[in-house]
Amino acid sequence: MKVRAAIVIVLLLAAGGAALYVFGRTQPIVIVERSQPVAETARCETCQGTGYTVCSACGGSGWTTGIETTCSTCQGSGRISTGSLVRRTKSDRTLGSSSTTCPACRGTGKTTTARTKCPACGGSGRIACSACFGTGTTEVTGRRIARTSRADLSWWERVLSWIGIAPDDNAPPQVRPDGSAPLVEHYVRLFETASRQIEPVAWRGVRRAGAAWEVGVRLRIREGGAEREEERIVRIQNREVTHVLPVASSNR
Repeated sequence: MKVRAAIVIVLLLAAGGAALYVFGRTQPIVIVERSQPVAETARCETCQGTGYTVCSACGGSGWTTGIETTCSTCQGSGRISTGSLVRRTKSDRTLGSSSTTCPACRGTGKTTTARTKCPACGGSGRIACSACFGTGTTEVTGRRIARTSRADLSWWERVLSWIGIAPDDNAPPQVRPDGSAPLVEHYVRLFETASRQIEPVAWRGVRRAGAAWEVGVRLRIREGGAEREEERIVRIQNREVTHVLPVASSNR
């Protein structure tokens, strides 16, 4: 009886180990989110998108103001002498000199130089915006959340790691008997929306591509009442989908 019991225990352990190896090799799929910096352009608030601001040198007029100086003709008095003459009136008769309004300054005693085009703006009255360098847009740095799919360690790999056998961090993607890859299926579902459905319809196998793995898949995409099929190459490295390469497309 003891021998039979021992045999039964050994068989149960062997069956459990086999079941763990077969069914415990399934790699659970998880979503990985990473925050990535991204630069976007926005309308410049300084110039409101025009790319120009009012010239501060001329105030937007495009002209320089004349420089006021003391009139050199009348020396600032506003009047000039007309020479000696005899003033004769009924009440008075004198010999003296007379003066008249200075024609150069019109009696103000000051003269102003002529206006010229503003050298700062060339007479346009505006200059390139210093905030956006005349582009009308400014660069705004934000952050974008990128999502991808990753194959986690299976139970079998975890058991092996407990006894000191490290798992392969760049193991090939798991493939079902029908050729489908669960990691790729999970990844393409991330891009489905209420108006877009994506369905893998054919698989092209898994192949090594340098340090990565590539899975070929044909997708049927239904969007906006239309249906099309497109070929994709999904690249996987370190158990994670890194990017997707388009191959060809055909509308139906």
